Amino acid sequence: FEYHALTRQEARAPGSVPAIHYFDEGQALIIMEYLAPPHIILRRALIDGRQLPNIARDIGLFMARTLFRGSDLHMAAKDRKADLALFADNVELCDITESLEFAFYGPMAFDVGMLLANFWMSFFSQRGHEEEGKRDAMRAYMLGVTVETWSVFRAEFSHLWRTERSGMLYQKSLFEDQGDKLGAEQALDHV
Repeated sequence: FEYHALTRQEARAPGSVPAIHYFDEGQALIIMEYLAPPHIILRRALIDGRQLPNIARDIGLFMARTLFRGSDLHMAAKDRKADLALFADNVELCDITESLEFAFYGPMAFDVGMLLANFWMSFFSQRGHEEEGKRDAMRAYMLGVTVETWSVFRAEFSHLWRTERSGMLYQKSLFEDQGDKLGAEQALDHV
């Protein structure tokens, strides 16, 4: 599942995930790009009090692009159904963890909400990491990251809605022809 998730994420948000060099499904073997330091697991960086300058922009864009382009708002119905069928076999593993190798299709709000909730948890946990007041700057940073991530996500998702909406849901023609009775009827013929 990790391979399939990564290849779809790369197609939907190019340059955002490690490159896959080799995959053998029978042996469950993936050889992928090594992300050397300064790359770090986000959770570890936040616990350590590190402020990552582009994280809000990068994650906001990644979420908007992968969630929009992997949805009925963008995908052809047959492609979306094929993806749903592929990841539907992953139900039991998803109950264990939310790691990438246990990828699944769920509501968009799950991913967005989970990320923002983790940012809030990081904000509230800062006092437990250091002496009183030593993490005030990190708390302010976490508030800023939360707001900026949402703003970037919302702006990019809106942009994709206006420019790439082609899926079976919310077809452009339903909105563009709403004042034209004949145009609306013709649009409904395609649904």
